[in-house]
Amino acid sequence: MKKLFTLLLFSLFINMAISQTNTFSVYYFDVKPGMESTLADVFDSFYEGVEFKSGGVYLERMQRGDVSGTHRVVAFGELGKFGVADGLAKGLLSVEAYFDANPDALNAVTALMQA
Repeated sequence: MKKLFTLLLFSLFINMAISQTNTFSVYYFDVKPGMESTLADVFDSFYEGVEFKSGGVYLERMQRGDVSGTHRVVAFGELGKFGVADGLAKGLLSVEAYFDANPDALNAVTALMQA
């Protein structure tokens, strides 16, 4: 019985030690009708070639249910390994630098967000 209890405790410890804790952040926003393809183009160009430590980012159109916007961006990954693998070259915290370098993308986002 003592060996069984020790084995159970040991297996529980190993399971907790190697398990991963996933996390995500969701951002809801509204896009003018007909501007969805522009949003997709800007999203694709911003995240083109970006590698993540774990997880990633995706854009989703919200069609049903009680939601806070027409679209959402979901960033997900393992807790502690969340984010862009090569620093902040094109990551979420460098949005301002991206739009400074790509004024056409900024104009497109501004146009599709205006009500």
